[in-house]
Amino acid sequence: MGGKLTVVTTIYPMAYFASRIAGGDADVHSLVGPGTEAHGFEPTAADVRRLASADLVVANGLKLEPWLERALAALGGDGPAVVVETAALDVAQQVEDSRAVDPHVWLDPVLAMGQVGRVLAAFEAVDSEHAAAYRTRTSDLLGDLEALDVAFASGLRSCGRGTFVTTHAAYGHLAGRYGLEQVAIAGLTPEAQPSARELANLTKQVTAMGLGYVLVEPSLSARLAQTVAAESGLELLPIHQLESATAEELAEHGDYLGLMRANLASLSVALECAA
Repeated sequence: MGGKLTVVTTIYPMAYFASRIAGGDADVHSLVGPGTEAHGFEPTAADVRRLASADLVVANGLKLEPWLERALAALGGDGPAVVVETAALDVAQQVEDSRAVDPHVWLDPVLAMGQVGRVLAAFEAVDSEHAAAYRTRTSDLLGDLEALDVAFASGLRSCGRGTFVTTHAAYGHLAGRYGLEQVAIAGLTPEAQPSARELANLTKQVTAMGLGYVLVEPSLSARLAQTVAAESGLELLPIHQLESATAEELAEHGDYLGLMRANLASLSVALECAA
């Protein structure tokens, strides 16, 4: 193919995976900007034009980006050559209740490896000329994800508690991977807010369990978490869903791997894990 491959991604983890694989052989652009929540994102006219000119679009899938399907449908035959949804196959085999599909696959390092494999396959399909280089970089990325999995497994192995409380139910895959249970204030999307009765029951549940912390996502409102924390005597700790990342967060933590390790640090405190 002539010139560099043009890749458009939806959320930050897809941009990170694609950029690691691309190296200098492709230009990667992410649509969901810093501090933006993916569920409610709406592409601008410029975003749609960028989609139209892309050689490859890398998305998470599992209805995390409903706006992408609408934008691609509007483009009709003028859309990108290849669109890959990296999460769909992994989770379809694991979830019995289709109403409860958790799209936050990238928060499980092992499932993230499957996503990376699909991104690589898409790169190779669109740009076979640089396939060997793409495979080499993918191998490095997979090595980093394997090390991340080892760090989580080791860090969460000896803990005083097995349950953590979060702002919304984004951490089911991560919890299942390491034998934990999440108690979520909101549902799979932050818009799925609890009723006053549900919030009161949750507060009673958390109080009865004697937990010490609520894990709060910086990109979402902490109002409900603060309510639960105040009524249950809990402290707030940060956790990051990684759908997008601000320049300040990346300056502090580096990248996807650093943000995930920061999550591990918060979980270790919340779960009273041995050092």
